[in-house]
Amino acid sequence: MARRRAIGLVTSFISGRFFEQVLRGIQQIARQHLVDVVVVHGTPEHVALTQVGQQHVDGWLVLTYTVGVELLAEQGKPIVTISGRRPDLALAAVLPDNRGGVERAMEHLIELGHTCIAFVGDTEIGDIHERYVAYQSMLKRHSLQFDPECVVITDSPLADRGVAAADRLLASRRTWTAVVAGNDWTAIGLMRGLQTRGYRIPEDIAVVGFDDIPEAQMTNPPLSTVHQHSEELGATAARLLLAQITGQLSIPETLYVPTTFVSRTSSWGNPTRRPIQWRGQAAANDSLWVSRLADELARVLLPALPFHPPPAPAQVWPEVDRLVRLLARTVDGTAPPIDSRVIQAIFAAPPLLNANAEILAEMLRVLEIAGRLRGADQPDSEPANVRLADLLDQLLIEAMRSYRRRQSRSQRTLREVLQSQYDISQYLLQHAPQQLDWLKETHLDFGCLGLWMPDHGGDEPLLSIAGCYQRIGSGALRPGSSYAAAQFPPLERLSTEAPQSDITTWLILTVRAADHDWGLLAVAGRLISDDPWLEDATVNVLEICCSLLGIMLEREALQESLRYAAAAEQAQLDRVRDRVCPAIAVADGVVLILLVGPLDEATPHIVLEALHATGSWAALVLLDVGRLSSGTSGAGLAAIIRLIVRLGSDVTLLGASTLLVNDLHERGLAVNAHPDLATALSNLITATPKPA
Repeated sequence: MARRRAIGLVTSFISGRFFEQVLRGIQQIARQHLVDVVVVHGTPEHVALTQVGQQHVDGWLVLTYTVGVELLAEQGKPIVTISGRRPDLALAAVLPDNRGGVERAMEHLIELGHTCIAFVGDTEIGDIHERYVAYQSMLKRHSLQFDPECVVITDSPLADRGVAAADRLLASRRTWTAVVAGNDWTAIGLMRGLQTRGYRIPEDIAVVGFDDIPEAQMTNPPLSTVHQHSEELGATAARLLLAQITGQLSIPETLYVPTTFVSRTSSWGNPTRRPIQWRGQAAANDSLWVSRLADELARVLLPALPFHPPPAPAQVWPEVDRLVRLLARTVDGTAPPIDSRVIQAIFAAPPLLNANAEILAEMLRVLEIAGRLRGADQPDSEPANVRLADLLDQLLIEAMRSYRRRQSRSQRTLREVLQSQYDISQYLLQHAPQQLDWLKETHLDFGCLGLWMPDHGGDEPLLSIAGCYQRIGSGALRPGSSYAAAQFPPLERLSTEAPQSDITTWLILTVRAADHDWGLLAVAGRLISDDPWLEDATVNVLEICCSLLGIMLEREALQESLRYAAAAEQAQLDRVRDRVCPAIAVADGVVLILLVGPLDEATPHIVLEALHATGSWAALVLLDVGRLSSGTSGAGLAAIIRLIVRLGSDVTLLGASTLLVNDLHERGLAVNAHPDLATALSNLITATPKPA
């Protein structure tokens, strides 16, 4: 059977909502075309140099970081970059509309009266550099002065850089009143730094971010930001790459995915006062009223939905029509008594389970305004308002329950992740790292561990299969076989359980510890949930477990090294002990015997044979015990000393510890001791009478 086509995704990060949403978009298009997906965790340079997966994929997607992509291009396969581009290379690219997003954020701030707006961000990242250029362009468009003192360029997009940027901006002593951050994490850190120093947000300083990560809704106050549609980024890039693979597109092009500004409290945005576009629609046109209100509620629930073209409300929230009609019948007085089960079903929808308190409050506010406007058209509005208030009370109660369910689900997911990580870490501690049965704790169906083969004599990197896992049945792949990195994972030797109508997604992770790169772990199965509302921590667990796997391989190598060193030391000791004459005559009547290694029952006899081998009687025997193990008992040494004394020789110890000498004294053996041979010989010379 011919190999199914596959598209590769090169990414330096595999955790977080951005990666999950991009991958979900790629998988959506891959399923439409029955194309497999191979995700490689690493940089374009690493993938190019190791050649991993080269023979499996027909083209590459490169996410965000494009350094080294020119090396990947040497493979001759089509490449599309996502959220990053290389103007110096003729490569297709899919980017969020960074310029449009920043322009809308700046318009928002300027409309609020801000004339001195600062910028903070890591402009080494392509997306953030475009946002910085758009920021400068908007200042120029509105005749506002660009002040370099109001710009802080960071070296990372993380929150701690935002905290540090707050100090640098405050040190400039400029009168800036608003900040545009290159990404949300930087904005969150910036807010934290400003608030720590006593500044109020947004009363003193307004802050706007970019990305609309989940944490943006949970800051205090909630962060105004620009939402980028990450899933559409992945889907657009996959379509563009497949068009190149199939020859439908010969000239690389750059496509932009629209972004949406989301106004929240950090910039004085008040979501509960948003304009209601259907206000004034009479109940006479009931279907239009229902349609407009359903559309508004869908936008409230997901404020970052793309508006061109807007999705049907039922696509966002299938139960929204049910809620709107319930509101209409309640206000009109034509609804039966409110059934709590109906309200529970409405609030059990995934979008509501994922909504935060801010969105739920806004939704109830919209329903209240819509209900009062509809009730105002009634001949007697008072009963309508009473019925509306009763419905809103029940909706509020269920909204609180929904929010609590969301919190409980998140806590349950966290407990499951922590338990899974604990179980896997215990397994890795108790078993050889080559055993991959710990994958049973995940949703994955297959696993294959390949370790780099050093000095195999060829130019192409090779991997030796160290371990395999298959949830159902057994594959043809066996440990010990070797494959070129370009053929890894050996898909032809692994039979997936996925039906021919579905696709397989592989994830290839680098297994390393400290500075050592051990090999690659390839897994296949459900990496992320098909349901965008469902939290799934499989990839996060895998990333942590891969680090543990590298540590366990490091431990195994260290243990093997220690075993080898111990065996070599024992062999050396055996060679010393088996010498024909370990006794050395250092002066007339003085013999040095070096004791090495543990003392056993045979040691006194070896010493006796060594003394006899000198061929002369020794008046003084120097026993060098400095190389004996620290736990050597005085009993074994006492037996040797007594044997030498019975021969009529005196004994002096070299390198003996005070503890060992005291032990011998307690056994009735008063022996002299010196730290080393030089001291002993010096004392011997001093004590010897000089000839007259």
